[in-house]
Amino acid sequence: MAVKKKAAVAAKRMVAAAKKAPVKKKAAPQAAAKKALPAPIVVKPVPAPAKPAKAERPKKWTAGAELTDFFPHEMLREETIGVCLACILDVFTRYLGMAAVTAQKQMRAHQPTLDELHASPLGRPYFRERGDTCPHCHSPGKWLAQLKLVRIEGGKATDAARRELQKSLPTSKGQYGFLDQKSTGREAFFQWLEHAGREFDFDNHSAIIAATRLYLERRYTDVDWDAEFTGVRVIRRSREVPEGWLKEPNRLVLSAMLFDEVLAIQYLFSRSQRSGGVTFEGRMTLQELVSRLRGSGFLRHLGIQASMPGDILEQLLDHLSGGDAALKFHYILDRRDFLDKLAALKSARVPKLKLGASAAPL
Repeated sequence: MAVKKKAAVAAKRMVAAAKKAPVKKKAAPQAAAKKALPAPIVVKPVPAPAKPAKAERPKKWTAGAELTDFFPHEMLREETIGVCLACILDVFTRYLGMAAVTAQKQMRAHQPTLDELHASPLGRPYFRERGDTCPHCHSPGKWLAQLKLVRIEGGKATDAARRELQKSLPTSKGQYGFLDQKSTGREAFFQWLEHAGREFDFDNHSAIIAATRLYLERRYTDVDWDAEFTGVRVIRRSREVPEGWLKEPNRLVLSAMLFDEVLAIQYLFSRSQRSGGVTFEGRMTLQELVSRLRGSGFLRHLGIQASMPGDILEQLLDHLSGGDAALKFHYILDRRDFLDKLAALKSARVPKLKLGASAAPL
């Protein structure tokens, strides 16, 4: 009996000890899963490409300033045209019967039209050939004056600066005249393409880079391209650049779509000089260019669905030029040399004209 009592007491003590001991809880399945996961990977954010430097242009026109300080270079065109005062005076006096004094007054008010200045070849009394005598009547140099014609392509990049310039130029004595001409984006683009393309020899790789820069200057007019092209020797294409371009120490990296656009421009620049267009990717025919742009997805990006190469080129030109969108050319006519030469003849009392036998009426 005593043994049984001792065993019962020992059993009770063991149960009491077990109740006092801390019970280990089973780990929850979610907690176990968390412990099993590897350490999280920290992804460092990729820094955004630096913004291109903006071209800083003066806000107000000052005397002696250059036009390129106020306007994008590729939106300007300057031309100097010769005019013979003897030819004009001859018509007024000989054919219209005016007195010399009256003829001089009429000459001061004379302002040519754009049709006269754009004629090819220029008719009397205008000329482009520089020489000591008039090519029409062979009058000496004292009868020859110059008209400077500046053309500014209209648009957001030039309109504000052009209005400011026109307000600042003196017009009380006819020193400057202003003319406008209606045009389209396509016509302006083709004129620019023809004018700029004459500057390059596309056998030289540096000429292709220079042509690319001209287009980028026209495409992005508010960027300081002198800074962007400093030290650039190579232009590359990259899909890692989502849009625009990225400047690196010795190269300019263009987005895939912009690079393809540049290839099309290079083809258009050089195809009139070589058999096929010269591009960064070698010489291409139109068919090869279309296959290249189709394969890269550029045509699909522009929504061009035509199948014939000629039709694709037409739609591509509409994208590059602006198509038939209305546009204006604004001309500034500098008549100061013309008026100075006329005043000098007036002070000399207009010497008697001795026109050559080859002189023809206007």
